[in-house]
Amino acid sequence: MLRLDKILGYFLIPAFFFMFHMFLDLVLNIYEKFPWFSSVMHFLGGLMLGVTFFLLLNYLNKEKYFFSDKFTRFIFTISLVALFAIFWEFYEYIMVNVFNLDWVLTYNDTIWDLFVDLVGGIIASVWFLARKK
Repeated sequence: MLRLDKILGYFLIPAFFFMFHMFLDLVLNIYEKFPWFSSVMHFLGGLMLGVTFFLLLNYLNKEKYFFSDKFTRFIFTISLVALFAIFWEFYEYIMVNVFNLDWVLTYNDTIWDLFVDLVGGIIASVWFLARKK
């Protein structure tokens, strides 16, 4: 039987990661002091989302709500990480243009962020794909 609490539990780590990001940004102002740290956070975010989505898809597969082999779950995981990376870039755009935050957004920064997110998601997905169990 599908359990909503179990599904929501998979999203606790991403939720805490988001709150950690907000603390680093709004309280410590870390991205202004260390601009390179944004890439680290994007990589870790992609990695963490890759783990989250692969585990969620495995659970749904086990409960017979999502029928797929490991490779299909690999593709879905990367696709979901890419989708969330795009959502994150929309979030950044909205924060700058609607709330007038002083973040520097460039085309190169956006493309790099998307790339680093995907690298993190692909690494997590490859790790799960290569596991025997």
